[in-house]
Amino acid sequence: MELLLGVDVTKQSGHDYYLCLSVEARNRVLNPPRRRKVFVDLRKKEEEAWNEMSSIAPRKWKGFGSEKEVEDEMEKESRPPV
Repeated sequence: MELLLGVDVTKQSGHDYYLCLSVEARNRVLNPPRRRKVFVDLRKKEEEAWNEMSSIAPRKWKGFGSEKEVEDEMEKESRPPV
């Protein structure tokens, strides 16, 4: 069995190195099927989702009492510093 280790100098695959178990796999890495349109569509959907999330305004904090427990556990100075 041969292992084919390649260096991706063009960063086409998104990684520095690739490891293939066959010549056919190496050819597929070097000449991937064209999926540019799918990639562009996914990027556009991702940008739309980020824009939607960034437009959401933060809400005011509504405590349910746990902050009292946290405050009780915090170390506090009991005397003035020397």
